Amino acid sequence: VYFDEFLTFKTNAKFLSAAANRALGSVIAKYKMNKHMSFNTYQKLIDNCVMPIVDYGSHIFGYHEWTEIERVQIKAARVYLGVHKFAATSAVIGDVGWVSSYTRHKVNHLRYFNKLMSMPSNRIPKKILLEQISNNEGWMVVCRQILTQCEHEDLTKPCSIDRCSVLLKSIDEKLWKDEVLSKPKLRLYVQIKKRKCTENYVTMNLTPSERSFIAQLRFGILPLAIETGRFSRTPVANRICPLCSSCTEDEVHFLFLCPMFASLRECFFKNFHCAHLNYVEMLDFFCTDSPRKLAKFVSKCFELRKNVIYVTN
Repeated sequence: VYFDEFLTFKTNAKFLSAAANRALGSVIAKYKMNKHMSFNTYQKLIDNCVMPIVDYGSHIFGYHEWTEIERVQIKAARVYLGVHKFAATSAVIGDVGWVSSYTRHKVNHLRYFNKLMSMPSNRIPKKILLEQISNNEGWMVVCRQILTQCEHEDLTKPCSIDRCSVLLKSIDEKLWKDEVLSKPKLRLYVQIKKRKCTENYVTMNLTPSERSFIAQLRFGILPLAIETGRFSRTPVANRICPLCSSCTEDEVHFLFLCPMFASLRECFFKNFHCAHLNYVEMLDFFCTDSPRKLAKFVSKCFELRKNVIYVTN
């Protein structure tokens, strides 16, 4: 574990993230060789080949939320979902359902605290711990803050890791919700995503292309006028649908309203009885219950859209 002349672990975070990125590159290469790799297999590779690297020594240095380390996990999620770097990080992590590395590191802090508390009193680490508790200094200052978050006030007894883990994950989810609400791009996502958990379309055996279409649709990064207009700084009111020129081309208009896709839409909807649902509820229903059919529908619509806009012109 590295630390610099200022006794911080910034150098260590960079070193571990670089090593983890090399391991992640190996996992990504295997994933690209096997396009039908399931999410459970991919997650197991990440959990066993990548995360142990960034978690090494985290019971000591993990008191801080290191951006370099968080990026490793985010990159792994982006690759599997098939989305680019402009996809909102909170949405990417929210759909795979992974807790932040910072939360994992705080749990590791508590595990080490319990290990120290279980040592005999004549052990040097136990003596140092008791001295830090009495003086409220050193490593124990951070550990005390984590224990307070977990509502564990008695520093003379080990804490319940299971209970603390649940409480820390609930704090992590609350921070995730706040971040999601702060992103204007996630205008649709906030209406269909209520909790941080692995979505059905992620675990289903979709092709990478199908999974990417669903993720882009949910994250508001499909190359529709509402999104592409951001880069040309076009006012939202002027981001009109290039096919029908009737209104703003957002996800709802693209999926349910644009007359150009009427025939495709009729074929798509004929097997569903969801006329009683509003547009957002229908999208949530399709993403959850029929993501493959939704992905094929979106793919066909985009192919038609591309032909009309680019080939015709």
